[in-house]
Amino acid sequence: MSLEVIWVRDFTPVLGTTIYSFALIVAVYLLATWMGSAAYRRAAAPASAPAGTAPDLEKQGPGAARGKVLSLPTLLAALSVFSLFPIAVNDPRLGLWQFGIVAGIFPFSFLLGYLTPSLIDRYSQGDPNNAGRAYAVNILGCILGPLLASYLFLPTLGAKGSMILMAIPYGLLFAACFSEVKRPLRNAAGAAAGILLASALWINRSYEERYNQCIIRRDSTATVISMGSGMQRRLLVNGVGITQLTTITKVMAHLPMLVLKEKPASALNICFGMGTTYRSLLRWDGLRVTAVELVPSVKEAFGYYHDDAARVLSNPLGTIVIDDGRRFLRRTSETFDLVTLDPPPPIEAAGSSLLYAKEFYTLVKKRLTPSGVVQQWFPGGPGVEFEGIARALTESFPYVRAYVSMDGWGVHFLCSMQPFRVPSAEACAARVPKAVREDLLEWEPRRTVTDLFKLTLKQELPILEMLERHHDAVAISDDRPINEYYMIRRAIAHYRRTGHL
Repeated sequence: MSLEVIWVRDFTPVLGTTIYSFALIVAVYLLATWMGSAAYRRAAAPASAPAGTAPDLEKQGPGAARGKVLSLPTLLAALSVFSLFPIAVNDPRLGLWQFGIVAGIFPFSFLLGYLTPSLIDRYSQGDPNNAGRAYAVNILGCILGPLLASYLFLPTLGAKGSMILMAIPYGLLFAACFSEVKRPLRNAAGAAAGILLASALWINRSYEERYNQCIIRRDSTATVISMGSGMQRRLLVNGVGITQLTTITKVMAHLPMLVLKEKPASALNICFGMGTTYRSLLRWDGLRVTAVELVPSVKEAFGYYHDDAARVLSNPLGTIVIDDGRRFLRRTSETFDLVTLDPPPPIEAAGSSLLYAKEFYTLVKKRLTPSGVVQQWFPGGPGVEFEGIARALTESFPYVRAYVSMDGWGVHFLCSMQPFRVPSAEACAARVPKAVREDLLEWEPRRTVTDLFKLTLKQELPILEMLERHHDAVAISDDRPINEYYMIRRAIAHYRRTGHL
């Protein structure tokens, strides 16, 4: 179970952050475990008993089984090799990708499926009480293993180091019974395990190590990679690109601030990312800003992207909270004039519906002042997911407007419980303070503030008309996270377009 947690972290750069990634790993693990267990039961059952019957090891004589049960030393020899196998076949330089993942974890899981009932049978000797105690110990390991992997091994050793650590006990157990293994097998297994271990230590690279000149930070939540220089700096979480330096993230702060009727006192920024939106909000004089970020290492990477990070972090009006955005809203008693949301891409990411669902917006409204404004960023284009978010917003807020971003991709939703007016680009430019003007033009030396707002406001989307045309659009909610469960829907759409899957 601890290796399953480590596999998810290590293989995410290949499989992505969708629910199907975890499902594939679990499916391969469970299938291989079942096949290994079935192989053991078939080999161990007496010849006169039906297939699948548990053996009575006390009464079973020589040759009574259908097949030959693999001995414990033989299994440990094989496990000492295949526990290291995922590190070798999932080296990104081999380019095996999904096939490498399946090939890496299948044989190891098969052997564990064979070994587990074998050990329980050996220990219980047909006594159900002993079998129950063996299963209890196994369950305890299933609880402690993931906890140790998540909070100790992965933060300190990374994915590859954690897999090496988890492989060491099999190697030590194999060494302890080395003389009991038949000579050809022990020599082959010993040589293979030694080569794989040496390769894992000094040759193989994991997906989080494939980048040069980067900074890697790890914690119990994720592996965070900061890379690039200048405007090409990037933030990757578990190998997936999250954001980059772009003026769009500044607009997420400044446009809704200009929509507010009265001078705002407080703002909430959910999803810190590179910290650009949080930094931009603090440019507004006297504004109290709270940012919420799930991954601790993302906050620690703030200084990589902004040279003035130390000054921003020392601002007494700013607070960064490490928490889940939704849980923060449940626990805080504060209210905010502005809530700006920038959920991590892709839109299909597992758990992302929690920041797009109607139930989430219900929590937001409880912490929003009566005339407050919500800015919801959507990092995609037209489609079922866009319609689901638009439907959820219009069913949650009576007043919703949407604008395609200045770069022509993604959408800014502006929402409120009271009517609001979006000023013209010229009016927006005239109202921004000097500090905000400097912030907006920081990465746009050839444009004016008016140009930036024109680029954002020139393409307003007719949300209500679009939803009327797509009257069957389903609002994203906790029990209908349609953005996360997309595979069948897209396969059918592809079939309709092309005639084949």
